[in-house]
Parts: sequence; structure tokens; C-alpha cells
Amino acid sequence: MKFPIEKYKFFEHVFSLKQQEMKTLMYNEICRYYAPDRICNTNDYIYVIGNIPIALVAHLDTVWEEDPPVFVLFDPFKNVMWSPHGLGADDRAGCIAILEILQHTNLRPHIILTTEEEVGGLGAELLAELSCPFDKINYLIELDRRGRNDCVFYDCESKDFQNYIETFGFKTAIGTFSDVAILSSAWEICGVNLSIGYTNEHTTHEMLFLNAMYNTISRVIKMLSVKDIPKYKWEGIKYAPISLSWMEDIDMPYTLGHTMHICKGCHQPVDPAWMVNAIPSDNGAISAYYCYRCMSDHVSYCP
Repeated sequence: MKFPIEKYKFFEHVFSLKQQEMKTLMYNEICRYYAPDRICNTNDYIYVIGNIPIALVAHLDTVWEEDPPVFVLFDPFKNVMWSPHGLGADDRAGCIAILEILQHTNLRPHIILTTEEEVGGLGAELLAELSCPFDKINYLIELDRRGRNDCVFYDCESKDFQNYIETFGFKTAIGTFSDVAILSSAWEICGVNLSIGYTNEHTTHEMLFLNAMYNTISRVIKMLSVKDIPKYKWEGIKYAPISLSWMEDIDMPYTLGHTMHICKGCHQPVDPAWMVNAIPSDNGAISAYYCYRCMSDHVSYCP
């Protein structure tokens, strides 16, 4: 697949934006395809009411929120993008995919765009406090998974739904967290997170494989185009908002919201509420932390 220079320039611009700038861009783009009364734009999330009973989900922030990449590199022969400053394809690739579907098809699914996913899904938490805003919704698709062919279901345990998603060429994998884990469980609607082509997320070695991204886009278009989109009964663990009151009852070496720990996996500062004590020393003191994103790759148990 050959990409015109205009498309590369647009992708480069998307990666260079901070969260609120990206939110403004997505809102303006979505207004080209949906009537204003179908769009709800708040400080914490955007949701859009479409005419297809599937919601596409992506998050607007990246781990490089305060320091987005100054420039982005592109290999036109292998269709790979990266940046020495950290790309942020997690999850700008998901946002790009939604725009590509809107631009190149007449399909108008529901859309959910959240803020602060990288610090624990805070935007999704606030949206989950509401009843589902869509009258007709059969399932959720988040576009926020590394790799090429993964489908991750978190607490959604409907085997029929999992088997259905796999018919589009995806393979079930294990993941730790994404916004769809919150929303699917809170609303008791089946949900899945699909690979969108990036690798080495949260590091300066992150790359976005555009062919993989467009392969997922084509499969999502097929899902949206199904004449009678199936709806499966949600099965799993019911979502409950996270309570931090337990922190007041134990001796913690930090104060929530004031001291940040550095994840040993991605080397990013993360609120300690979202960390795992992975390697305790002999005397029981905490010696290393992993964030919820990295612990699945580095931790074989949850202490």
C-alpha cells in the first residue's frame, strides 16, 4: 500500500498533539459526518450516536502527553512509522482508524473517545457512571491493542461472542486493561479490544505498522457491514468503581496523587494506585514497580 505525502503529514500532525488538542481535532472531524445533536462533547470524553449498533472506542491521550514527538519518521517501503521521542501510536492509531472508516465509507457507528486512559481509564470511569447512551448497541470495539491479530475480552466471558470475533481473523489473547474493560462490564455489553498495529508501546522504540493497522480497519469495516449484527448476552464479572479508601488503613510509603513511581517496564511515571509491587526484597520492602500495562509482560504473579 502506497501512502500519499498528505496522509503521512496528517498522521505526523496527529502524533504531535497533546490530549486536549487531539480531542479538538477529533471533535471537529466527527462534526463533518454526524449532526451536532448526535455528539456529546465533555471535558472527559466524547460519545457519538450513530446508526449502527456497534461502538468504536479509542483514547485520546498517550504516555507522551507532556512531551509529544517533535518529528516522526516513516519508512515508505515497509510502511512503518516511529519517533526517537516516542510515537504515541497507543492510541493515536485507534483514533486514526476511526477517522479512516468515517472518511472512506458511509458507515456511521457509535463512537466513544476517552481521556486519561493511560493513568487508569479516568475518562471511561466517568462515562461508566452514566447509563449507556446508545439505545441500540450490540457490542463495543476498542482499537487499542498492540500487534496484528489479537482480540482481548477482559471480563467479558461470552464464548459465543469470542468465537464470533475470531471469525474475522483475530486470535484471543490476554490483556491487562483498556477502556472497554470498564465500559463493557459497567453497561453489561460485550466488548473487545483489537490489535491496531503498534509494538513496543510506552517506549521510544514504539513503531506503528501501517499495513497491520489497515488490515484491522478492513476487518472492522466488515463487522460494521454485517446485515444482521448479532448481539450476545454479556457474561462476566460486574464492574464496580475502584475505591481508594483501603489506602487509609495501611501503611503506604506514598500519598496518592502526590508521589509518582517509575514503572520498571516502560520507565514512565505512574500513579502508585495503578502499580504492582513485583519484586519485593528479602526484608519485604518494595524494590520495583510495574504499571498495569507492563505487568503482563514482566510479572508472572500478582502479590
